Formats: sequence, structure tokens, C-alpha cells
Amino acid sequence: MACRSVSTSPKSDGSTRWLAAIFPLCSVGGTTLTIRKFQTGFFTADELVRIGTMTPGMLAHVRDAIHKNENILISGGTSTGKTTLLNALAAYLPAGDRVVLIEDRRSSRSRERTSSGSKRGASS
Repeated sequence: MACRSVSTSPKSDGSTRWLAAIFPLCSVGGTTLTIRKFQTGFFTADELVRIGTMTPGMLAHVRDAIHKNENILISGGTSTGKTTLLNALAAYLPAGDRVVLIEDRRSSRSRERTSSGSKRGASS
């Protein structure tokens, strides 16, 4: 059985809907179903200030950090706006700069187990 099934569906309004199902053995808490709708447009940093997501001072501080080549960490729970913020701030990145994305996946602990599912070093 596959651990993951993904389906995408473009819509007439220009958005894309994304459906992902994660099945047991790959999902810690059992079967998980995620439905997301991605818009065609992105918020700008100024729009994030206008709608109250960040203050003008916060934007100035982050923009200064970008210009000083400082590292910036964006962290948060599911659907808290991490990607929205990253996309808005990307407008201030100089050409050639890199963005590193790190995702925490519970399945990354699978290195502790062999393909048979038993712990390494355990006797049969």
C-alpha cells in the first residue's frame, strides 16, 4: 500500500485545489486527509501590514535584516501563514540569494528502524 496519495485540480477561478491522503505506517495518528486551496495571487508585505498581519515596524526590521544578509527563521503551526509571509518577503531578496526550507516530519525518525520494522541491533 502506498503511504501517500495526491491529487490536484485546477479551477476556473485560477486557483488550484490540492488533496493529499496519508495512510497508516506513514502517519503517526492514523489516516490523514488534507484539502488545500491555493490562490493565484500573493500578498505583498505592504498588504500584510495593511490587514494587520504585521506592523510597519516589524516589516522595517525584517527588511533591514534581509539587506544586512542576516538569517531569518519563519516558524509556526499548520496554516498559520508561514508560506504567505515567506512569499511576501521574497520580494526583498537580492537576486541570487537562497531560501532554505526545513520541514519537521515525524517519519524522519525512520532511520532508527530497518525495512523489516525491527529496531537495529535487536536480536531475532
